[in-house]
Amino acid sequence: MNVLSLFNGCGMLRPALDKANIQVNNYYSSEVDKFANQIANKNYPDTVQLGDINDWHEWKLPQIDLLTAGFPCQDLSVAGNRKGLDGERSSLLFQALAIRDKLKPKYFLFENVANMGKQNRAEISKLIGVEPVKLNSKYWGVQNRERLFWTNIANVKQIEQGQAINDKQKLFQDILLDGVTDKAKAKCLLASYYKTQASPNRLKRYIKGYFATYNFVFTELNQIQLQMIFDKYGRDWSDDLLNNTAIRKLYPVECERLMNLPDNYTEGVSNTQRYKMLGNGWDVDVVAEILKGLNQ
Repeated sequence: MNVLSLFNGCGMLRPALDKANIQVNNYYSSEVDKFANQIANKNYPDTVQLGDINDWHEWKLPQIDLLTAGFPCQDLSVAGNRKGLDGERSSLLFQALAIRDKLKPKYFLFENVANMGKQNRAEISKLIGVEPVKLNSKYWGVQNRERLFWTNIANVKQIEQGQAINDKQKLFQDILLDGVTDKAKAKCLLASYYKTQASPNRLKRYIKGYFATYNFVFTELNQIQLQMIFDKYGRDWSDDLLNNTAIRKLYPVECERLMNLPDNYTEGVSNTQRYKMLGNGWDVDVVAEILKGLNQ
């Protein structure tokens, strides 16, 4: 199969193809982040880097069987600048659609955040030509990560309707190298996670619920001790928490596990770059589940 991955990131489509037992003859990547490209080629040296999607008219490609595009969400997410498809980043969807129309791949898969506005969702669906399915990574792993997928691959609707049966009952605690968590499932990993700082003040705000989207791990106590503190004080701040524990952010390896990647997949660049590319990626097992439809 010849694959063209637009907005390839660090190549997280490749392990998904492997898990779905899809044989890849040629893999073409369009990505402008040099660190992501470095990691993609570290793990899959046969990746052919095409560069900027805006230069696609210059590409020389064979017949493409599968085209994928996890196009930028910064202008679409309710947490972003909300410029919609008029934004500089998310408007790159039009380039991806032009490529699809030109190459006419047998299969396509587009992906973006689920928390976009209804108008943006409807407009994107009209442009792509299919309605999306909404899948949540928590049923395949430990991260609560909802995403929309637009595709012509068979049986995606059945995956959406039956995704709860895929719940492996894995817990956030299961992927930690050390420390404990008070949450059953991790919050959605963001590309901005590298900015997160663990401090006593952040601990207080976390307990109060102000950092609901951040993943912190408690150290210096065990799960039973943590539960006893919460049972005693609930979510009200207590000096007992400050005196008996600390918090840390997730290690890069733990973030890889959130995305169902092999340990150390992103090793070789700074932690800042690792957090960014992981937060920008897609869940390997969720995409693998979709790609299994190529074998049907």
